[in-house]
Amino acid sequence: MSDRFEYLDAGIFIAGVDKSHVAYRECEELLLRLMSERRALTSLATLEEVLHRIRAIPSAEEFVITLLRSEKLIKIPLTIEILKESTKLVFKYQIDAFDAIAITTALKHGAVIFWTVDTRLMDCVETLKDSWIELSRIQFKCPVSIDKLREESRRKHLQKAKRNVENAILNLLYARGLKMRKKNFLLATDEAFKLLEDIISKYSAKPT
Repeated sequence: MSDRFEYLDAGIFIAGVDKSHVAYRECEELLLRLMSERRALTSLATLEEVLHRIRAIPSAEEFVITLLRSEKLIKIPLTIEILKESTKLVFKYQIDAFDAIAITTALKHGAVIFWTVDTRLMDCVETLKDSWIELSRIQFKCPVSIDKLREESRRKHLQKAKRNVENAILNLLYARGLKMRKKNFLLATDEAFKLLEDIISKYSAKPT
């Protein structure tokens, strides 16, 4: 394959259809540009990951079907060879299986750029670049600044943490056969969340 190809990670497709995503516009423009230039490359395994993660997004079904039908997006099947190599990488470097498949596919098919909005993956690549020599063959890029993505990631994790606290309270109420008024439930959630933040601050190590 031509070395002009650029690999699109799952997050690029997800952000490209999710209008609430901080990188929506940039990912949509990137996707349209690379497809129009016939340089967009991905794995069918990556598209399977996308399918799992965008089911609640309006127009998601039409978006995925369009990608599957389009000849402007090169879709690489998950072969036994790619899966074997990815398996070795998962156990050697302790990386996510979908990441291993995506990177293996990109390297095997000569992509020179790997586009992602996954800050965790970017950190992983930075950590492994000296021991995983093959990574030097490909450039990892984000369509928006890493700092912007990190801030959005922190915001979403805080929201998720608060939902988990709410669910924990609801489960305890159910387990004990108790009820709580909405106003008290909100107060209890805020109090429990603040308590958890204080505990984490007390026992966690400060970033170096």
